Amino acid sequence: MTQPETKALPDRLLDCLREMDEAARVLQEAMIAHDADAIWDAVSRQEHNVVRFNTLRRELQLAQTRPGPKDRLDLAGIEALVRERLARIRIRQRTNRTLANNFLSIIEKMLSSLGRPASNKAGIYGASGSVQQATGPLFVQRKG
Repeated sequence: MTQPETKALPDRLLDCLREMDEAARVLQEAMIAHDADAIWDAVSRQEHNVVRFNTLRRELQLAQTRPGPKDRLDLAGIEALVRERLARIRIRQRTNRTLANNFLSIIEKMLSSLGRPASNKAGIYGASGSVQQATGPLFVQRKG
């Protein structure tokens, strides 16, 4: 098998897109299985692949603008394949975002059912002896 360094630039770009799609699929499966370690691994792989994709994309654009003899790449064909694969990855990522949002809302509902939702304002005891929300800053008079 050919090493990544010796592969043609368009092939490396398409391989990177395949890996991005695979990482998105693995993330989806990990979220469904509620496997936190696999989720973190998949997210890490995705981040690495996005950086790699951007680098390869820049290299491909630079290769097309360099003067001198160059093997003409079928840019239209490559761009069509890239768009197709990116569309598939976007669909999978939208599904992953929906899954993550659903899980977060379930967790939020579960936590809010356990007790009063946390507030950024501290409760104080009112004149009746019950806890009320502070309507203004709490001042403590100090003498001394």
